[in-house]
Amino acid sequence: MRAIIMLCTLFLASASTADTIYRKVDANGRVTFSDKTSGSTGEAPVELESATSRASRNPYDAVFNPVFETSSRELSAGKAFVATVPGCPAPMLLTAYHLLGPSGGLNFQLTAAQIKAEVRKIRLYTLKSGTLAGEGRADSHMPTIVSSCCDATNPRTSAGDIAAFTAPAKVANLALPLAILDARKGDKVFILTSLSGRTDTTFSHEAIVSGMQDGYLMYDITNPDYAIRATSGAPVINSKGQVVAINLGGGPQQGGKRGYYGMGNPVSAWKTPLSNTCK
Repeated sequence: MRAIIMLCTLFLASASTADTIYRKVDANGRVTFSDKTSGSTGEAPVELESATSRASRNPYDAVFNPVFETSSRELSAGKAFVATVPGCPAPMLLTAYHLLGPSGGLNFQLTAAQIKAEVRKIRLYTLKSGTLAGEGRADSHMPTIVSSCCDATNPRTSAGDIAAFTAPAKVANLALPLAILDARKGDKVFILTSLSGRTDTTFSHEAIVSGMQDGYLMYDITNPDYAIRATSGAPVINSKGQVVAINLGGGPQQGGKRGYYGMGNPVSAWKTPLSNTCK
């Protein structure tokens, strides 16, 4: 025990001697820190978190109610979350692509190119208190070809229903890691979201994966009183806290069963296309 305490003390002491700390992200998405004299990446300096701050965080702290400012209006729909994408120098803000269309209040679905041109700024509000957590310019990381799960006339593409932007700097340190593999049938997963019209502070909702269908991850939500509305874009995580899918919605259970099923865009569909936007 004493040796562990000494190691922690030495680390904190050495970190405090550096005037400026720079973040470095390797090709596998691992984040390390170094001072300027040991070879920085030229990125803006960031503050080191204390161990207490990290321990007090919950996975749902990385999830927000987003407001997208376009050239013509503001869109406030669904959820968005911050995640670390392998091969990319900064965390991304991820959400469901279909929210930037009729599902979000527009008359038509924006294309990937239109999102890059039209979405100018993003504001993020916390699930717990509704306060402004961060805001910034909407730097698009949209894959070239995406598809909306809500449009039956638009065949699913490899990346599927996803929209991506550089995360505002103020919330970047909250980023969730991505899972290496998709969740499998029988796995327990959790949808991180607030529920529309509810005042409780339960932001993690258990579900059991039932399998894959037409390229979507399907899961049965444990709570029969779960509410589907306004949960699109929320992350679905595994028991390790890794993102396995982007929640896209769901519906009532069939066959007289009470409750809901959910469907998500699995991480295997969009992880590589997102990494490619950083090359």
